Amino acid sequence: MKEFNSLAAALQALYDKGYCTDFTTEAISLYCGEFDIRLDPDDFHVDEYYELSAAAGSDAGKIVYAITAVTGIKGTLVHGAKTYTATINARMARKLRLDE
Repeated sequence: MKEFNSLAAALQALYDKGYCTDFTTEAISLYCGEFDIRLDPDDFHVDEYYELSAAAGSDAGKIVYAITAVTGIKGTLVHGAKTYTATINARMARKLRLDE
């Protein structure tokens, strides 16, 4: 797995690969404000993800996901490691590999 020194570097690398949209998590779905769509766990695929290490300084512990929706929309999701486990359901946690 590739290592990044900052959140900005990880996001730029994924942007360069076509992951240009921002996603956020909701209890049972991902949300894309740009297109005003919600994606259930079956509606997207996690193509790759990176957990930023201590070398990333203040970004350490954040996870950056490269997401592709079944509609073809590609974007990123960023959050702190284990941050959302209490606010999302089990299906979303499994999809985002937060229950490992």
